[in-house]
Amino acid sequence: IPGIMLRLLARVAARRTPLVRAFSEAASTAPAAASAATATHPAPSSPLDITLYKYEPCPFCYKVRTVLDYSGIPYRGVEVNPFTKEELAFSKDYKKVPVAVVNGEQVNDSSVIILHVLDKARALNLIKAEVATLSEERSLDEKIWGRWANEKLVRLLPANIYSTLPQAFEAFEYLSRVGSWSPIKQVFLKYTGAIFMWMLRGKLRARGGGEEGVDVRTELAEQLEMWT
Repeated sequence: IPGIMLRLLARVAARRTPLVRAFSEAASTAPAAASAATATHPAPSSPLDITLYKYEPCPFCYKVRTVLDYSGIPYRGVEVNPFTKEELAFSKDYKKVPVAVVNGEQVNDSSVIILHVLDKARALNLIKAEVATLSEERSLDEKIWGRWANEKLVRLLPANIYSTLPQAFEAFEYLSRVGSWSPIKQVFLKYTGAIFMWMLRGKLRARGGGEEGVDVRTELAEQLEMWT
C-alpha cells in the first residue's frame, strides 16, 4: 500500500496535465524564506544541470519529481540519510528535503524548486512541448488547485503511508534499495525512522486539514474525488 501511494502523484500526473499545472502554481504559496542560495558544486555538464536531494518516501520530493519527469527534464537524484542528513552538509542553514542544486545554485522548498526549474528549462527550450506553457499564464483555477496540491494532497499522503506501524516499516524498506549505507545503518534507519514517522502521522495529517474520526483512506479518496 505505501508503495502505491508513493507513486500516486506520478501516475495521476501522467494521466492529467492539470495536476502538474497545480504543482507549478503551488509556488505562489511558498514561503518567501525558501529562496535560492549559492552553494559550491561541480560545474554543470549540460545547459541545465540539476541535482535533487530527496527522501524516497517524501511526498514533497515526489511532487518535484512528478513535475520534472512529466516535463521531460533530466536530473540526478541523491538519497539523503533521514537522520544524519550528511548529504546536505553543503547547506548550512537549510536541512529539509527536497533541496535542488541547479547549475551550481542551491534552491530550497518544493514549490520554489518547481517554478525555478520550469522557468530555466523554458528559457533554454528544454521542456516538453505539451507542458511548455506551464505557469506562463496563471489562472485563478490553477492557483486554487496549486494550493490544494500543496496544502492538502501532499500533506494527507504521510498519514496514509504511515497509518499503522507495519505500514511504516514497509515504507522504510526503501532503505534496502537506495543509498550507500551499511546494513547496520539501514536497519537502524528503518526502525527508528518508521517509528518516528508513525508517531508524527497525526501532526502531519492535521497540517493538511485532516478531521478527527475520519478514516485516512476515506479522507484521501474524498480529496482525490474532489479533484477529478
